[in-house]
Order: sequence, then structure tokens, then C-alpha cells
Amino acid sequence: MLASIFVLGGCAAGAQQDSGLRLAPDSTLAHGVMEGQVFDDSTGAPLADTWVELVGHNRHTITGPTGAYHIELPQADSVEVRVLGIGYFDQVFWVHPPELGGIRASVSLRPRPLKIYQDIF
Repeated sequence: MLASIFVLGGCAAGAQQDSGLRLAPDSTLAHGVMEGQVFDDSTGAPLADTWVELVGHNRHTITGPTGAYHIELPQADSVEVRVLGIGYFDQVFWVHPPELGGIRASVSLRPRPLKIYQDIF
């Protein structure tokens, strides 16, 4: 069975639609592992300290200095993945783990415009 994904079209509040998601099965990875990198969608720079979470499975990891992450997938037919970074829209997608090997997933997060408020006295 090949790995497949379903990207949420409407997405959760604040989540971005798929604009920078590359996902593929990888037989060179250990079974049940997902790894890849997270990038800034506008600059292509790797994003460190970004949260990669397996929703509902109490599993998460944080990207390293090169934006790389590694996380073990639970034994499930499908897993919801959420990628969050401060100052970026979330990316939410589903993966279906392959029978052999793992999944390689690279995610680009779109910067979120910052709102600056100033008190007027």
C-alpha cells in the first residue's frame, strides 16, 4: 500500500490550505516513521523550533536548527498531522502510513501577517 494524504480544504481556524506540502512513501526509512523538514513558504529558509504534532495521539516533536524532524507514527489507518510555527499559519493534513517503510514529508508554512496595536491615550 502506498502512503497517501488528505489535506484539509477548509482547515482548522488559522490553518493554511496546502500550498507547500510534499509527501512520499520512503522504503529507506524505518517502518512507521515520518521525517522531513519545515520551511518558510516565502523565503525557503528552514524553520527551527516548529511544532509537529500527531493530533489525538499525544505525540509531537520540535524541528531542529535545519528545520528537520523525526517522529514515530502510531499504528493507525490514518493520522492527522498539524505543523505549527510562531508567526505562521498552521498546516494540517492526514497521512495513511505505508505497510513498509515510512513517510518523508516536507512542509512549507506561510507567514502570518502581524497586527500591531497601539494604545491611544
